[in-house]
Amino acid sequence: MKFVIIMVHVISHVVGNNMTALKVPDMELYPYNPTPLSLPHQGEIPGAVDVGTVIYVTGVPFKDVTNTGFFINLQCGPKSSDNTIGFHMNARFEERIIIRNSRIGPDWGKEERNVPRFIFAPSTEFQLRIRVLQDRYCIDVGEELFAEYTHRFKELSDIKTIYIAGEVDIHRLVISKNLMN
Repeated sequence: MKFVIIMVHVISHVVGNNMTALKVPDMELYPYNPTPLSLPHQGEIPGAVDVGTVIYVTGVPFKDVTNTGFFINLQCGPKSSDNTIGFHMNARFEERIIIRNSRIGPDWGKEERNVPRFIFAPSTEFQLRIRVLQDRYCIDVGEELFAEYTHRFKELSDIKTIYIAGEVDIHRLVISKNLMN
């Protein structure tokens, strides 16, 4: 079975400038692939990232996951040592932290490590949602806001690639666009 990134358009309910009510109407319409996405995975974000983009990821960390854990990058073009990464999220299991950061060209910024709790567990499915707002990314687990990350790289339309790697099986990857923009 071939794994595909699904691009969907949804009309969301917007409260002010906040997209807290944004949901894909029925995730059951989008296939849960029992054969995980082959990692590392590099895929195009159709139309680039913009305000209203939402990325849904369903996955399961490996049973014997190490500190390396896994990461998700929203970046400008293919993986390279000096490509700009607008948003980097790295779940590090041994440290029990979730790093958020950006890399502008070859230079990494200061890591943000403050999270209320470590939400991932080996062999336990997670549903993650990354929402792009005007001034920040919101990371939701299930339906709960878990962390926020202020945009350091402001040229969102230059972010055209999603890159996922590490010790995780990804079973669903959905990229949606908000038609209200």
